[in-house]
Amino acid sequence: MPDCDFLVLILDFLFSITRTRTRTRRIGAAKSFRAREVCYTLRAMPVQPDPDAAMMLRVKRGDRAAFAELVDKYKQPVLNFIYRTLRDEIEAEDLAQTVFLQVYRSRSRYRQTAKFSTWLFTIARNLCLNELRRRSRHPAESIE
Repeated sequence: MPDCDFLVLILDFLFSITRTRTRTRRIGAAKSFRAREVCYTLRAMPVQPDPDAAMMLRVKRGDRAAFAELVDKYKQPVLNFIYRTLRDEIEAEDLAQTVFLQVYRSRSRYRQTAKFSTWLFTIARNLCLNELRRRSRHPAESIE
């Protein structure tokens, strides 16, 4: 994490640019105080390591048991998310399998920049959006 004083200087500078665009200096001063408050908050909050991200790093090294654990932990939340989006149980199950298949295929590109669940649900969201686009372009026809 960058030095907090340095962060305050950068935030003060950015807010001073905003201050010159406003009519009163009082707004800029309030924002400067807010920068110090944010910095204090950053110092006070300990960073908790993401155990799922550590497990995904094990998957990245080839540990299939770690992947099975991730699938077991997230299969129901991913399935629920997809079902709420698509409103089709069969499609949701198929797409959930596709999500985990995509996670496994993308394991070499995984970077621990955010929580693992964020990365996983981003993949699920993108696949849901692709499915909704496909449905709108190719509507299902009734057999009857």
